[in-house]
Amino acid sequence: MGTNYYAIPKVSDELKKKIIDKINLNQLQEAKMLIPSSVHIGKASMGWQFCFNHNNWEHFNKSLESIEEFLNSSKIEDEYGKPVSVEDFWKMVNDSKHLLDNKKYYERWDEYNINFVTNNPLKKPSYIPANFGQEIHFGLFFSDSVEFS
Repeated sequence: MGTNYYAIPKVSDELKKKIIDKINLNQLQEAKMLIPSSVHIGKASMGWQFCFNHNNWEHFNKSLESIEEFLNSSKIEDEYGKPVSVEDFWKMVNDSKHLLDNKKYYERWDEYNINFVTNNPLKKPSYIPANFGQEIHFGLFFSDSVEFS
C-alpha cells in the first residue's frame, strides 16, 4: 500500500490571459489544452524509499536543482487531493532515504519474502532487471519505468 504524489504546475498570469481569451472566443477545446495537467511525481510506500517517476525527463532534467525548481513552481497533492507543502514533501523524501530500494530488496530477498505458513523464503523470480528496475540520481531513487502507481 502506498500513496502517489502529483505536481500541478501553477498557471502564470500570461497563460491565464491566453486561456481566458480562448474561452471568450468560444474556443473551449483550445483553452482546455492550455491548462497544465497534473504530473505524477512518484510514490511513497511503507518501508521503502520514495520512488520518483522521471516522466522521461519531460518536466525536469537529471539535476536536483531542476527537480526542485519544477516542484517549487507547482502545487503538490497526494492522490486523495490533500495539499502537501514543498517542505513537507522533501522531508518525507529525505526521511525515507535509509529505507528499501529495489536493489536492497532483491539482494536481501530471503529476508523480505517469507512464506508466513512455512516460515521459509519464497522462490526468487526467474527474471530480475539488470539495474534492479531503478535508477539512482543525486541520491534519489527513480523507477526505471514511468508506468507505475
